[in-house]
Amino acid sequence: MHPDMKKTIATCLFVCALLASTSVTALPIGRSNDHANYMFGKGSPDVFVVGIYGSDLSRDVNDDMGWTRELETSRVMVYGGLDVFPWFTLFGAAGAARHTIGVSDADTSPEFEFGAVLNVLDQVIYDPQLFEDRLRVNAAATYTLSSATWYEDWDASWNTLKFSLIASVVNDSEGEKMFAPESVVLFAGPVYSLINGDDFDQDQAFGVTGGIEVYFTDSVSMNIALEHYDTTGLSGGLHLRF
Repeated sequence: MHPDMKKTIATCLFVCALLASTSVTALPIGRSNDHANYMFGKGSPDVFVVGIYGSDLSRDVNDDMGWTRELETSRVMVYGGLDVFPWFTLFGAAGAARHTIGVSDADTSPEFEFGAVLNVLDQVIYDPQLFEDRLRVNAAATYTLSSATWYEDWDASWNTLKFSLIASVVNDSEGEKMFAPESVVLFAGPVYSLINGDDFDQDQAFGVTGGIEVYFTDSVSMNIALEHYDTTGLSGGLHLRF
């Protein structure tokens, strides 16, 4: 078996174990997979990124009466971003979100998100053992505007401010391109998320996330991740750079 195929199979087995055994979203937007472009802009000239991402997540929130309720949110967002610098990207997103709180009926309303992603590190590993060809670190901040109407007369609005620090291990495939993607990336890291509303705020601010991103080319990728606060949620996206 080709060595790169062995690395890819080992990576997939590791991911299956990770997703099956841990309670751990990714960066909301796609990043360049070009090592030369990742920090210093000496490789691919791509500066725009577009895509679609979605998530399904439950958070415990505390209302003004001191009650703890479960806020469930399922959303789909379309986004566009621009590399202000090779290592710094700004983006905006719009979409629809379906919110349920406690035993209320679900309400679907528009949702908007703005954010920034900072590339902190992209380090080549010169003596890889299994699948760790490169080590990456990213920091991200997002600001989300949400609203819903529950129980016919409860008009709620809130914002969510989230910070994350994500470490990634990159496996670059070479040779067997008919069977292997460009790269497979495993990522994980801490998340800090504040919900600020007129009627409620978050119960648990600290969380953790982890998952996998597959680069079909240096510019096209797809990711799936788990995100855990009070419970574990799922997110994923499809990303294109040009």
